[in-house]
Amino acid sequence: WGFFDARAVIECLRGPKFSLLYFWDSPTAMWIHIAAFELCMLAMIVGLWTRVSSVLGFVLMLSLFDRNPLFWEGTELVFRVFFVYLLCARTGHAWSVDAWLRRRRARWLGREPEELRPIPAWPRRLLMMQLATVYIVTGVLKNGNVWAKGDAIYYAWNMDHFYRFYPQRFSAIFGTNVMRLMS
Repeated sequence: WGFFDARAVIECLRGPKFSLLYFWDSPTAMWIHIAAFELCMLAMIVGLWTRVSSVLGFVLMLSLFDRNPLFWEGTELVFRVFFVYLLCARTGHAWSVDAWLRRRRARWLGREPEELRPIPAWPRRLLMMQLATVYIVTGVLKNGNVWAKGDAIYYAWNMDHFYRFYPQRFSAIFGTNVMRLMS
């Protein structure tokens, strides 16, 4: 139903959670929001309007995440951190539609097109260190009887609210022996 008065809008804008879906959260609004997010991500992938699409995509992602923090887990935090690294990187400077358009515009104006701009390596290195840290900590913390027997993977695969396809046939054929090896 929206906000009842101006004080409610001010209270919402005070934070700490900001979501565009607080203003309009019907299924139509959700699909429009997801479509806009996917278009921003597609533009960011090909390097079209890189700065605008990446900042807008980050805002839309945060808006999706902050609408309902009940479902948060570690992956949302990793996605946020990785996205901040991408915002700091100069992702549209070398191999992108933006760079191609910049070189094409220079040729059209009769100037010598500039060479590909160098991209600093530090955001990529931060991404690599972050991912390595996640994998190392995950590997160190997942130990004990439940992991040694393969039970953790078995339950993650076979509980109704975790799986995306019907895995019981696979589990019945291979049992926990393969899952012991996997874990």
